[in-house]
Amino acid sequence: MTLKKRYLRNIKNNLSFYICVCILTTLVVVLYLDFAAAAVKIGGDLDVFYDRFKVENAQFTVEDEISEEDIEKLEKKYDILLEKQRYIDYKVDKDNTVIGDKKSDKNVVNAKDDGYEYELRIMSVPKKINLFVMADGDVITSKPGTEVDKGKIIINTGLAKGNNIAKGDMITLADNKFEYSGEFERTDYLFPIKDTSDTFALKSEFGIGMISDEEFEELVEDALDSDKESEGDSDIKEYYVIRYNKDNESEVRKAINKEYSMLSYLKAETNTRTNIPKTEIEETSNMMNIVILILVIFISIIISVVIGRKIKNDRRQIGVLIALGYRKNELSMHYAMYGIILGLLGTGMGVILSLLLSDKLLSNLFYKIEPIPTAYSISISNMLIAILVPTGLYTFSVYRSARKVMKTDVITMISGRSHGGVASKLRMKKSRLSVKTKFKLRQIFGKPGRSIIVVIGLAFGGMLYAFCLSCIDSMDAYVKHTVDQIGTFNYEYFLKTPELGEPEKGNAILGVSYEVKGREDILMLLGIDSPDMINFKDTDGNELDFEEDHYYITSMASLAFNTEVGDEITIVDPITLDEYTVKITDIVKNDSQAAIYCSRRNAVELLDIDIEEYNKLSRLDEMSEDDIMDIVYDKLDIDMDKIEEAAAKMETDPTSVDSETLDMMERAKDLTEDDIKDTIEGLTAEELGVSELKLPYNVIMSEEQVDIDSDKLVKTISKQSLADQINEVKTSMEDLVGVINIFAIIICVVVVYMMVNVLITESTPSVSMLKVLGYRNREINSMVLNVYHFLVPIAIVLSFLLGFFGTKGVFNANVSVYKTYLATCIYPISIVKMTILVLVSYILSLLLLRGKAGKVDLVESLKDNRE
Repeated sequence: MTLKKRYLRNIKNNLSFYICVCILTTLVVVLYLDFAAAAVKIGGDLDVFYDRFKVENAQFTVEDEISEEDIEKLEKKYDILLEKQRYIDYKVDKDNTVIGDKKSDKNVVNAKDDGYEYELRIMSVPKKINLFVMADGDVITSKPGTEVDKGKIIINTGLAKGNNIAKGDMITLADNKFEYSGEFERTDYLFPIKDTSDTFALKSEFGIGMISDEEFEELVEDALDSDKESEGDSDIKEYYVIRYNKDNESEVRKAINKEYSMLSYLKAETNTRTNIPKTEIEETSNMMNIVILILVIFISIIISVVIGRKIKNDRRQIGVLIALGYRKNELSMHYAMYGIILGLLGTGMGVILSLLLSDKLLSNLFYKIEPIPTAYSISISNMLIAILVPTGLYTFSVYRSARKVMKTDVITMISGRSHGGVASKLRMKKSRLSVKTKFKLRQIFGKPGRSIIVVIGLAFGGMLYAFCLSCIDSMDAYVKHTVDQIGTFNYEYFLKTPELGEPEKGNAILGVSYEVKGREDILMLLGIDSPDMINFKDTDGNELDFEEDHYYITSMASLAFNTEVGDEITIVDPITLDEYTVKITDIVKNDSQAAIYCSRRNAVELLDIDIEEYNKLSRLDEMSEDDIMDIVYDKLDIDMDKIEEAAAKMETDPTSVDSETLDMMERAKDLTEDDIKDTIEGLTAEELGVSELKLPYNVIMSEEQVDIDSDKLVKTISKQSLADQINEVKTSMEDLVGVINIFAIIICVVVVYMMVNVLITESTPSVSMLKVLGYRNREINSMVLNVYHFLVPIAIVLSFLLGFFGTKGVFNANVSVYKTYLATCIYPISIVKMTILVLVSYILSLLLLRGKAGKVDLVESLKDNRE
C-alpha cells in the first residue's frame, strides 16, 4: 500500500475537523496580519512621522516674549529647534459659521450645551516643528507641509468626518470665507484634545484647522482689534515648541527660564496629545500578540489531541507497517503531513481574507486617535510568518503525538492492547448510575484533554465578549458613579495669576503641576483649607481626618506611581527643576485625579513661597500711585507737606527755612526712580497697610458655576466634561463589540462542534451498538451530544473571571497614560448577555451535529479496527 493514498481518505473521513481547524487558523491569520502586524507597521510609520515631521520634544510659555532674533541665537548656541506657535479658538455653528463672540468661553465644557456644533482651533502653519501631512498623503514619502493655499482651509480628519464637512464646503471666520480643501494631520494633534489635561478626545466637538500665513495674520489683526474694543484678554494664544538635537534639555530649560521667566513647561512624554498615539499602538500590538499566541497554541493542542486520538486508533496498522519495514520516523513524518495540510489550508485562507478585509478592519482599529496617513499593505515577510509559524507548530504537535505512540512495542500495537490508563478505571462496573450518566462521565474524565479543550474554547470565546462588556460597563459606571464619588464639587477654575485670601464663591486651592522624579508623568499638588467639597475617605470608605501637616495621595496616583502609605515621593518643578520630597500619610479614594492633597499653608511652606511678597505685590496693585509715594516718602523720612510749606516761605524769606528742612528738600530733589524702586522693594507688607498675611490660591473649586471673567481663566475642568469624554469612548467601543461578538461566537461554535464531532466519530462502535440494542436516535443524541453540558457552567465562570481580570489589568496599566483610573465593573445584565452568548454558541454547535449520530451504520459495531 502507499501511504500517500491515506491523506485524501483521512481528510474526507474527518472533513468537519479540517474545516473547523482551518476556520480557527484563518481567524488567527486575520488577527495577525490585519491587527498585530498592522499595529507594528503603523507604529513604525508613527516613529517616522514624528521624526520626519519634527514632533516637539516639549512646549512652554514665557512671561517675556522671545524675539525671532533671540530664537536664532538660542538655536545656534544650544543646537536646538525653537518656534513660536499661535492659535485662535472659534465656536462654529452647524452652517460652518462662527457664531457670536468668536472667543471660546473657558467656562463652557460642552459645545452642544452652548448652542454651537464644534470648536475649531485655527493654528499658525508651522515651519520647523510639528509639521503636517495631508490625509491622502503618506508620512513615508510625502513632503512635510509648511504652507496652505490662500482662500483654503484644511481641517483634521476626526472633526471633518465627525461633522460631515465635505470638500468644497465654505467655512466663515471673521467675515472671511474659506473653502474646505481637505483633511490633514499634525504630529502634535494626533490625539486631538482641547487641553492637555483632558483624558479622551471628543472628535466631533473639537478639532484644528489651518489657513494661509497671510490670512492667519488677518485673523490675528481682527482678534487684536476685538480685544481693544472689549478691553479683555487676547484671543490669540501663544506658546513655544522646542526640539533638542543633543542631550542638553536641563541646561536649555534653565537658561530660558532665567532670561524669559518660564510660566509652564510640558514635555512630550507627559503630553497626552503626543504620547497617547504611541501607547495605543504599542498596547494593541502587545495585546494582539498575546491573543494570537494563545490561539495558535490552543489550536495546536486541539490538533495534537484529535490527530493523536486518530494515531492511537491506527496503532494496529502502524504496528503492521513497522513490521513490514517502514521506519518509525517515516511514519511520523507521514502523520506530520496532516499538520502541514491543516496549516497551509488555514493560513492560505487567512491571507486571502486579510487582503480583502485589511482596509475595513484598520479603519476601526485605532478609533481613539487620528488616522496616520500611511499606505498599509501586507508585506511578504509578514505573510511568510503568518503561514510558517502556525504550520510549523501544527506539524510539530502532530509529529510529537506520532512519536509518542510509536514508542510502544510493535507487538503491543499489533495486538491492540495499548489502552490502559484512565479509561480502564472508569468502567464503573459496580456503580448504580444509569448507562447515560456512566457514558457521559467516561467521556468527560476518560478523555480529559478533549474536555479541557471544550472548556478552554468556550471560555476563550466568552472571555472576549466579557472583556468588551466589562470595559463598557466600567466606563458607564465611571460616568454615572465614580465621577460623583470624588466629591460634591462640579467645577474647578484655574486662574492665570494667583489671588489672595478667599474667593467670593467656592473654595480656594493652591494647585501646582509637577513632574514625578524618575517618571514621565504629571502630578498635581493641591493645597486646600478644608476637604468639605472632597470625598475625603480612604480606599475602605472610612472618613479621614484632615491634618494640616499631612500629605494625602489619591488612589489613582497611588496606583500609577506605586506609592503606599509611609512612602516618599519626589516631585520636580517643571520650570526651575527644583525637587521636593513628601511622605504620604494616607490614600484618598479618588480614581479621577492624580494628585496630592495637603493644607494650603503646608503647600506654601513646602514650595517655599514668599507669602510676604505675594501680599505686598497684591497690596501695591490695589494702591494708587500717590498712596504708594506717601509711604515711600515716609520711609525716607521726607515730609512733603513740610517741604511745600518751606518752599512757600523761601519765596518771601529764603533765610526762614532751617538747615534740617533744607537737607530734606535736597534729598527729595535728588530722589531718582531707582531710589523709589529700591525703597518700594524694601517695604514690608505691614508698612503697606496689610494687617494679616493672606494665603495665595490659583484654583477655585465650586459646586455651582462661578461667573469669572474668562480673561482671568486658564481653563475650566468639570466633572461632566470628564464624564462626556469617557462616554464618547464607550460609544465608540460599543461599535467594536459587534465585531468581537462574531469572533467569540466563531471560536465557541467551532471548538464545541469539533470536539463533539470527534466524540461521535470515536464513539461510532458504541453508537452502533446502542442502535442494535434498540435505542432511538433521540435517546442516542441525548447521550452523545449532551456529554459536555456539565462543562458549560465551568466555561461561563472562567469567561467571566478572565474577562473581568483582563479588563482590570488593562485599566491598571493605563492609569498614568489616560490620567484617570476606571474601576473594573461588569453589570449583572452583561453577565447574562455573556452567558447567553456562550449558551447560544454551544447549542448552535450541537444543532449542527444533530443528525451525525443518526447516520452511524448498525454494522459499525461488528467491524474490526481495519483500514
